Amino acid sequence: MPRPVPAPPAPWRFPAVRHEPGTVACHLPGCEPVAVRLVLPGGARREPEGLDGVAAVTARTLAAGLTSRLEALGATLRAEVDLSSSRLVLDVPSRHLAEAMETTARAVAEPVFDAGEVAAIRSELIEEFTLERAQPAVRARWELLAALAASGERAGRPPFGTPDTLARVGADAVSAFHSAHKSAWATVLAGEIADLPNLGLPGEIADLPNLRLPGEIADHLPDLGLPGEFADVSDLGLPGEIADLPNLGLPGEIADLPNLRLPGEIADLPNLRLPGVGAAVSVPGFAGGPRLVLVHREGAAQTHLAAGFGVAHRTGAAWAALTVAWQVLGGGLSSRLNAVLREDRGYTYGFLTEPVPVGGAGLLVAEGAVHAEVTGESLGLLLAEVRRLAGGGITADECASAVQALTFGAAARYETAQAVADALASAVGDGLPVDHVDDLFRVLRELDAGTVSAAVSRHMASAAPVVVAVGDARVVRGTLESLGFPLTVVG
Repeated sequence: MPRPVPAPPAPWRFPAVRHEPGTVACHLPGCEPVAVRLVLPGGARREPEGLDGVAAVTARTLAAGLTSRLEALGATLRAEVDLSSSRLVLDVPSRHLAEAMETTARAVAEPVFDAGEVAAIRSELIEEFTLERAQPAVRARWELLAALAASGERAGRPPFGTPDTLARVGADAVSAFHSAHKSAWATVLAGEIADLPNLGLPGEIADLPNLRLPGEIADHLPDLGLPGEFADVSDLGLPGEIADLPNLGLPGEIADLPNLRLPGEIADLPNLRLPGVGAAVSVPGFAGGPRLVLVHREGAAQTHLAAGFGVAHRTGAAWAALTVAWQVLGGGLSSRLNAVLREDRGYTYGFLTEPVPVGGAGLLVAEGAVHAEVTGESLGLLLAEVRRLAGGGITADECASAVQALTFGAAARYETAQAVADALASAVGDGLPVDHVDDLFRVLRELDAGTVSAAVSRHMASAAPVVVAVGDARVVRGTLESLGFPLTVVG
């Protein structure tokens, strides 16, 4: 028998997704437990002025009231909140899926926000704020977002509020916030669901309209007070008679609007609304650099450096190209930054570059800790590598290695139902197409060095980063000032 000839792995594809009004489902054979994500539009960006943190208190209070009931079904539940949405993260054995989802849906529709429970959750978040703020990496990320976000943008403030704003969040504020955002929510499921009719929700659970499940919607649960299908064309937010334009490719039935894929620049309209949570595809505005923020930490032996650029949209070829470029800059121990700062100089244990989602937009962040006494020199070398990337682009070998690193690990990254559901829920919450991940990897595989270099030049050649340094100001301030950046020192 001839010896098998090794061949490169076949291109990985994100699992097939079933998308219907308000529901995104992905069958993953043999994957237990089933991952369920209930996505509500009540993200931090929708918080009333002066009540930063009310979204987090609301979501956690909902989850806390359900935990004991769901544990009896072998399920786990937690709450997550980001800029765009709140999510109840439920993992449950498929045999208990219907009961767990019915219990959760009823709690969302008819919540009880006990004042004592709200106060306890609020106290937890205040304590977490203090602990998180003391972490150099977390504090650097907060200050970076604060410096980059345009004036007044919620993205520029701590994600779960501050002690001052949390102190104003009571049961009435939580109840009002939830009531304002509970009516338009989406359900994401991933796991062993193929054998379950209508996404496997037997009994009354299939009749809950707010779960946005396909099939018949019965009316024998009127006490839930849940709205009907979210399928009105007006919610797409398209101007004028644009929905009637033939080149938009709208299907005949209005119920098929979840499959709408808009061509060209139409898809980038900031007021575009997609089915699901019904959140607008809007992105935070970003301010430019150069700017340097120094966070004083007395006695710190290391300085945590973070440099970032804002990117208006994290869809399309430009975001994919910038992701590749950022991988070349600091995506591994053989990357440019680590070659200079770690291998050549020994100033750091390692630098990391990361494309960070911020709602429908994104940040390109490069960060790492260096010895305090070489802070200024390290930052100078970091900025020199950023300029070299923006001005000279990348080589064909670097491009091939970066694309391989980003794409070959995808199968392992999304091998669990939880990872798949999280990716889909993030896309739904941020108003991105449900095939956003698959599109990203498809574009990544098609990129070449010339395309990546052109994108980097277009987005970064004339832009200056915002830089945050968390360290002992008495030791590092002089070396940082020598770089010529406008410097702000905070405590």
